[in-house]
Amino acid sequence: MLKGYLVYDKAGAERNAWFIDRFIEKAKELKIDLTLAFSSCIKTLDLPDFAIVRCVSPDINAYLEEKGVKVFNNFKTSEIANDKWKTYCMARSLNIPVMNTLKSDGDFEFPYVLKSVDGHGGQEVFMINDAKEKQNALNFIKNKKSIIQQVCSDKGKDLRVYVLGKKILLSVLRTSKTDFKSNFSLGGNAQVKKAPIKCRRIIKRLYNELKFDFVGVDFIFHDNKPVLNEIEDPVGTRMVYKLTHVDPAYEYLKYIKKHLKKFRA
Repeated sequence: MLKGYLVYDKAGAERNAWFIDRFIEKAKELKIDLTLAFSSCIKTLDLPDFAIVRCVSPDINAYLEEKGVKVFNNFKTSEIANDKWKTYCMARSLNIPVMNTLKSDGDFEFPYVLKSVDGHGGQEVFMINDAKEKQNALNFIKNKKSIIQQVCSDKGKDLRVYVLGKKILLSVLRTSKTDFKSNFSLGGNAQVKKAPIKCRRIIKRLYNELKFDFVGVDFIFHDNKPVLNEIEDPVGTRMVYKLTHVDPAYEYLKYIKKHLKKFRA
């Protein structure tokens, strides 16, 4: 029987207890021995056949890969997706449309958006209208590394595309009438929508570069055209379960079992 670790940090495990139970339940159905492992302890444990890393810790991905463990997602995906500056630089190198972006010691004309490079869920994203707001935002994120980004024309709207390997699992349009951020976790509205062909082409380019396993690719819209915003690793799934009958845990595990047969051949 395949043995795998589902890797979370302790805070993430508390927030995602239901999803962890779902993973372990579905793993049993697929005859996979899946165990929750905390990222802080991973180097003290026996090596598994594979690991699903559901925390933001690229060093864990790198460590396991160096030990010959198949990791979902791989180190490169974790390193790039969890750093918005690296995501932007990669997108530019691949000729993928992105909003003009600078490190936060640069400057644009106001207004612009300021983001920590490693924030998730829209919690460390700010609309900046003057120098005082910029300083307040930097103080809030405790002067973590950050970027500034020109504002897209179509504010309060984005498209989250859930991608499993080369396959689009689902895409959801998120909108907000009260905020420039449309995150579902922040109260945005959400509805299932088919991903436009331009988004699909961008996702194909991203996959060819990163060879990711399960991510969310987020698009914003500028002059009614999709622009890459972020790559989410690990991608949250609450919205999928709430809106559809798709079971990301089960689909991911089926994908992993199939993929491991090729990896071990």
